Amino acid sequence: MTPKKKPFRDPHIEKKEIGNIPIFFHYTVPKKIPKTAVAFTKLAKTEYRDQIAQKDGHEDYVASLQKLMDAFDVFFHELFRKSPTSLEKKPSNDEEFTIDLLWQIRHILTHNGGIVDDKSKNRYDAIIQKNQDKQMLVDLPLKLELGQQFTIEYQNYKKARDCILNYIQKHVSPDDFHIIKCRGSVVIQQPKGSIPLPVHLGYIMLDVDEVAKHGFEIDIDNWKINPPEGITYNLEEERIILPDGSSLAAKYTPGEIPRFKK
Repeated sequence: MTPKKKPFRDPHIEKKEIGNIPIFFHYTVPKKIPKTAVAFTKLAKTEYRDQIAQKDGHEDYVASLQKLMDAFDVFFHELFRKSPTSLEKKPSNDEEFTIDLLWQIRHILTHNGGIVDDKSKNRYDAIIQKNQDKQMLVDLPLKLELGQQFTIEYQNYKKARDCILNYIQKHVSPDDFHIIKCRGSVVIQQPKGSIPLPVHLGYIMLDVDEVAKHGFEIDIDNWKINPPEGITYNLEEERIILPDGSSLAAKYTPGEIPRFKK
C-alpha cells in the first residue's frame, strides 16, 4: 500500500497556492552547509509561531530555543563532523561557555520535555563550577531547579540566537552566513492575487483564492476566469450573487481591463 501523497519534498523549495494555482519559492542554498540552511528555515517558522503566541499574551520562546539548538547541532555535524558535546570538555571563551550551557538546556527540552532531572542538573551545575572565570552571554540560571520546567522570554532568547549566529559567522564564508541568517529570518506567507472578470463596459477584480473556493475555474495560461453558471452581479451593492445564495464582494471598474503579466 502506497500513500496518496509522497511524504517527501525538495527542502529548498516552498510551495504555496493561490486558489488552484501553484507558486514555488526557491530558497538560496549555501555551498558548504545546505542542511544547516534547512534547519534555519524550520527555526524561522517556529519563531513566527512563538511571535503569534506572544501577541496573544503567552511569551515563551522555548520552542524557538529548541529549534535554534537543533539547527546548531546540524551545523556542527555538517561542518565539523562531530557533536557540539565536544565544546563541553573545555570551552575556550565566554561564547563557547554560553553555548555549552544552552546545549545542556537543549538536552532537557529534547529528552525531558523541558523538566529538570538529577542528571541534567548535575551536568549543568558542573559546567558552571568549572568555568567560574567566564561570563554568560545569555541570562541563564546559575543553578537548575529539580522538577521545574525551563522557559525563556523573547529578549533573552534573542541573546541566545545572536550568540549562536556569531559562532557560526566565524566558521563559514560571508556568503554562506548571509544565506543562513536570511533563512532563519524569513517566513513565506500565503500569497494573494487578484484576477479581472469582464462585465458590461468594465470589469470587477476578484480575489483568486476566494473565487477558487466557490467553483470559479481559472485559466492559468491566459490568466482568465470562468465563473460557474447561474451567478448574478448586484451593481448597487457591488457583490456577486452565487447560485447557493452566498455572495462575494466585487467592486466594479468601468473601462478596459488592464494588461497583466503572468
